[in-house]
Amino acid sequence: MPMKRPVTMMPWSPRSPKARQYPEGGMSSNVSQAINLAAKQVTFGRAKEALATLARMGTDPEASPYGLMQIRIVRGCAQAALGQFEKARVDLDFAVAHPLDDPAAIAALKLCIGDENGAAASYVVRLGNPDTRRIAILELAEYDARDRRAPVGPFDPALDRLRKRPDVIAAMRAAGGPVRIHLRRDPF
Repeated sequence: MPMKRPVTMMPWSPRSPKARQYPEGGMSSNVSQAINLAAKQVTFGRAKEALATLARMGTDPEASPYGLMQIRIVRGCAQAALGQFEKARVDLDFAVAHPLDDPAAIAALKLCIGDENGAAASYVVRLGNPDTRRIAILELAEYDARDRRAPVGPFDPALDRLRKRPDVIAAMRAAGGPVRIHLRRDPF
């Protein structure tokens, strides 16, 4: 039986010259790579560069709701790292208004602006919800120690403290955690 040709979003071959004009799924800019680069820039203490990287995508980048939320997380954390907390809170307010786009965004942004109580409350809610529990458990898992040469991520110190909070521990236990993962975690 011959294999059927896979259906693609583009009417041309992904390797064709025309496809190269559209670096990411037909979008005008490569959103995922820009977000990932900006996240690494924040991790390495280069918040200004992260904001410049995100700004190159324009004010209305073509991205999924999840992708737009990732932009807000990285931008909010970069702004918080620069002491621009009011700007970071704008991204947090957006995340709170759109929790289904990425439930983890609220806790991430609260950690970046220093609201550990709010982040803990967000984790407790997510751990109590079967739809968001698995990712919350993975975020709060104990991972292998990072390489001492690697940068400390923007969430690492606060996550270490959250894992020890009685309310978070109780929520993790009720959800089937805590868990230990024998891998190193990406700092952002």
